[in-house]
Amino acid sequence: MTRRFKTILWGTAGLLSLVMIQAGQSRTIKMKATQLFYPDLPKELDHYRMVHISDLHGARFGRENQSLVRRIMALEPDVVCMTGDMVHGSSDDGEALRNLVSGLDQKLVKLMVSGNHENGRRTLTGIESLNRATLFDSLTQYNVRLLDGQSWQVPGLPLIFSGLPDRQEHYQGLGFNEARFDPADHLPAPVPDCFNVALVHRPNYFRSIARYGFDLMLSGHTHGGVIRIGSKGLLAPERSFFPELDQGLFAHGAACLHVTSGLGQIWPIPRVNNQPEIALLVLRRGTQAHPRMKRIAAR
Repeated sequence: MTRRFKTILWGTAGLLSLVMIQAGQSRTIKMKATQLFYPDLPKELDHYRMVHISDLHGARFGRENQSLVRRIMALEPDVVCMTGDMVHGSSDDGEALRNLVSGLDQKLVKLMVSGNHENGRRTLTGIESLNRATLFDSLTQYNVRLLDGQSWQVPGLPLIFSGLPDRQEHYQGLGFNEARFDPADHLPAPVPDCFNVALVHRPNYFRSIARYGFDLMLSGHTHGGVIRIGSKGLLAPERSFFPELDQGLFAHGAACLHVTSGLGQIWPIPRVNNQPEIALLVLRRGTQAHPRMKRIAAR
């Protein structure tokens, strides 16, 4: 066996090992718990528990998504927030999503906003709109509330969730220019004396939504940058590099943004150093700053 052949053999073995490790990572769910402190949080919301998931893209974790169901229920959430792309384009009939929400406790409220994959699919000539009304209607029997352009207040608590529908005209139609986006045209107004949470699939317009008066924004879409290099994600869904709001916690003014890296993936680019995740966010009354919170400047 020649030295060159040995080198090729070892290199091939190393590459296959790396592929297998990353394939295993893409099926291993990371559980992440985070406390979010607000000095003026209403006392009755202290320790309120929100599970944040996103970007399932039709993925299955165990038979009928039972592995995913068990992990979510083990976190004892007060609400589950799903921030879009829970189905994958027109090729996904929503079975994986229905398996998930039907497996969760029937009494548990599941809040959802649409993502770009719920509303459209990419074609050779642009984006083709999709009608998901039948799918969304079928989810209501599992206590799923679609918040596209709507609000929902937790009964008996000063806590309101509002949702922004993902529409092409909000993003591509504005050239992704945040200065041209007015959240008042698309989101219900924040309610004074309540804690206001915005569910928005894409994190692009966090600054505007923070200035609008929301206390917390939950987003997905970025897949954590797909390939993680250190603490940064490499790829953005808009086909650019190193997205600013890629994964984790961000602050602007008094508002906070949580971007989850999501659960599924879009082939052919696999996740690297970037496991699927379920995030538990616990509201706390206090002034303690999160050590990994990244403060972003105004534009």
